[in-house]
Amino acid sequence: MEIDKILIQIGISSNKLGFYYIKECINLLKNENMKMYKIYETIALKSNTNKTPSSIERAIRYVISYSFKVSPVLKKIYNRIPNNSEFLYDLLNIPNIFIDTINEEEN
Repeated sequence: MEIDKILIQIGISSNKLGFYYIKECINLLKNENMKMYKIYETIALKSNTNKTPSSIERAIRYVISYSFKVSPVLKKIYNRIPNNSEFLYDLLNIPNIFIDTINEEEN
């Protein structure tokens, strides 16, 4: 399952900036060996807007928090709202935990 589909299935709307930023983070984490704050800086520079690294981080935090509140999937995976790093690394390294939980919810 693609990252886009997982994000949508767990309640993160594709029209939110955080959706786009999560996808960018995943791509950078796959291809680069960067710390999270460096990834936020890279995305901020890449966006060609006046976005700051903290605004990138905040947009991601917002969609994760929102998704946790509305999605039973994240509540089954985490016992609290995951922080950005935790969520992103899990999404990158163990996407099957999300896919399996989504499939359980659908059945």
